[in-house]
Amino acid sequence: LIFKFYHKTGIIGRMNDTPTPPKIGEDVEPGEEELNQIAQKIIDEALAEISHKYDAQGENSKAYHNTVHTREVMARLDQLIEATDWNNIFQELATTENLRDLENLPHAQRMNSIRRALKMAAAAHDIIQDYPPGEGRNEIESGNWLAAKMEGEFFETEIDWAKIAILATITKIEGETPEKRRLKQNLPEHVDPLTRFCVQLLCDADLGNLGSDWEIYWR
Repeated sequence: LIFKFYHKTGIIGRMNDTPTPPKIGEDVEPGEEELNQIAQKIIDEALAEISHKYDAQGENSKAYHNTVHTREVMARLDQLIEATDWNNIFQELATTENLRDLENLPHAQRMNSIRRALKMAAAAHDIIQDYPPGEGRNEIESGNWLAAKMEGEFFETEIDWAKIAILATITKIEGETPEKRRLKQNLPEHVDPLTRFCVQLLCDADLGNLGSDWEIYWR
């Protein structure tokens, strides 16, 4: 997989063979419960719409970008979140500027905010597929769909993370020769290091199929 494990710095540890996926609402402050329930409703709504549109019996059936792919991305994202040393991440990358409205929250609530935003982004990252692939318009509109659902309910930082995470799944191949070619994520240079790290988790989860067993890769 394209997962980035920074073993020497301790930023990300090795993934267990059978990690326990983190769940929205697990070990969080009581005041977070309502937000977690709203987030779960958005996730359920996204999955239902993707199924209605793109699953085998859907109105615009897709061989790959359907709920099977979406649930696989969500599962891989859970693994990456679980494998990350978040204490180190916050110590190395968090600042007043990039935490913004999350700055004064306890660590557990910050973690839940990140997890919540990324899980919603994973569920909705392919919800719009009305445009030719590769242009980026599907990802932009998918991000807009999710931001509209989150507006007025969640921290602005969470909404920004969710939108940028979906935009980060836009990739392109750069390099003139095979030896120099690489897959590049769509992340502007001005994106701060904490946001950059968090949203890249979704892109890595989305591209994880490239390292799957052959029967999954070629299905």
